[in-house]
Amino acid sequence: MLPAASTLERLVASAAVQAQQTIFARIAERLSPVLCEDLDTLLNVAPGDYRSALLRLKEYPPEASAKAIRAYVTRYQQAHELAANRIDLGLLNPGSCAIWRCWPNATTCMH
Repeated sequence: MLPAASTLERLVASAAVQAQQTIFARIAERLSPVLCEDLDTLLNVAPGDYRSALLRLKEYPPEASAKAIRAYVTRYQQAHELAANRIDLGLLNPGSCAIWRCWPNATTCMH
């Protein structure tokens, strides 16, 4: 007798969450102290401001204007430069790295 579909869905979702947490923990263990400090600085809020640099990086362009898109591309480049070639995913199974293939030069497990 097979378990109910809802039971299977719950088990699969739980396994996926656990796998994701394991992958992120493995990545975090291998981050250099310098990169960790650089990432931590993204959480700082400048005096007179109310948003951190991380929050600014996460923002979507407010409109489809050239100015807004240029600002968005600049933020993307800043994020890419912060982490590019500084995160090693080589310890992970290449199948686990499939989600990172859109981020070239960030890992050693992509081919």
